[in-house]
Amino acid sequence: NRIGFIGLPLMIVFVIVAEVYQIPKGWKLLLFAPTAYALSGFIQARHKFCFIFGYFGLFNISGKRTRVKDGIQLHKDRLKALTIVGQIFIGSAIITLLYYFIS
Repeated sequence: NRIGFIGLPLMIVFVIVAEVYQIPKGWKLLLFAPTAYALSGFIQARHKFCFIFGYFGLFNISGKRTRVKDGIQLHKDRLKALTIVGQIFIGSAIITLLYYFIS
């Protein structure tokens, strides 16, 4: 969640700077990076699931990292991680392209 609240102001600052300095239209696609950063925080918080830990078969209980030993659970965690990454990518692409075509 904290990452989302860091990324959101980065998105806003990017848009303000891009508009004030009238950067070339192609450069506006760089909004994708802070948008992906923000969405990664918000989407992971919503799912209560870290996609990096999930993909690599890790979980954290009380500050202690442990590996997922069950192959079926590891597969489910990786699938969820990839789903979250897909949501981040699609959401960031939509927001970036909206900004690109509207501005």
